[in-house]
Amino acid sequence: MDRYLVHSTAPTGNTAEHVAHAQPAQLAGSKRKSTDAPPTIDLDDFDVPEGQVMDSCTVVRGKIKRFLDSGEMRIGQFCDAIGVSQNAYRRFMAEKGQYGGMGCDTYQSAWEFFRKRDMAGLKIPTKKQKTAAAAKAGASAASAKSSTMVGKKDAVTDISSVHLEGEDDDSVEVYDSCDEIRKKINAYLRKPGVTAAQFCRDLRDQYHSEKKPSQIQSGQLTKFRSYKGADTGNTSCVFYAAYVFFEKMRIAEGKPMSKHRQEMESIWGDSGGFNITRGHHRGYLCLGDEKPVQDQFGRIRMV
Repeated sequence: MDRYLVHSTAPTGNTAEHVAHAQPAQLAGSKRKSTDAPPTIDLDDFDVPEGQVMDSCTVVRGKIKRFLDSGEMRIGQFCDAIGVSQNAYRRFMAEKGQYGGMGCDTYQSAWEFFRKRDMAGLKIPTKKQKTAAAAKAGASAASAKSSTMVGKKDAVTDISSVHLEGEDDDSVEVYDSCDEIRKKINAYLRKPGVTAAQFCRDLRDQYHSEKKPSQIQSGQLTKFRSYKGADTGNTSCVFYAAYVFFEKMRIAEGKPMSKHRQEMESIWGDSGGFNITRGHHRGYLCLGDEKPVQDQFGRIRMV
């Protein structure tokens, strides 16, 4: 099996937005009550160490195919989980050979996704296992449907009464990185009753001046979600609107600022917030063998 050694130069944030369930450990001689809910395993809690040996593109494609064939996720759900568009996924899967697709975001993101699952002790289920589990789950699906529909009505927090400083002229100071906003978007879209189409409309509603786009399309949302990097996508209307949206939601729910949010404000407060006007595609003047490295807060240093 061909493998490759990858050295990362800067934090890129978590791309595999996926929560899986694992069976809890059981003591010998004890019985688990039927009402006990299995604990959740959040793949964001696992960080892949630098210098990990990567599987070849052929192996990663094989893992993706087995994973999707098992029925664990559909293609769209898998793309959302690893933070890439379906077009990017299809381009990678269409490549051939052990080197085909090495430059694709899907390759890196999918490898990280499966590596984190391995670290969490989650194996790719077989078709047989998945079919048996689906049959068991189907027995209770009908009775749970009505209660699920009721729960969907309460999935979204009302933010209509929250007003942020600078909102009227679309100049709210931003104190989240692009990667952090992508994590929030992915988590929000997994809520029952939330759709990407309605979310795009909600994002557009966060604009109030002449800067307001005529519309925010799902393609723009997908494109922003497919990026990686603290400031990648910082000029997108999705980034600004999503920051305002989630900041309002945080205030409406009475939640405190996250550690990341506080750190961003301490770093970028004197600059009027995180940069949302100058694109991330820019050059840096380096001396000798120096190279720019970006941290998770969007700061650049030379190494």
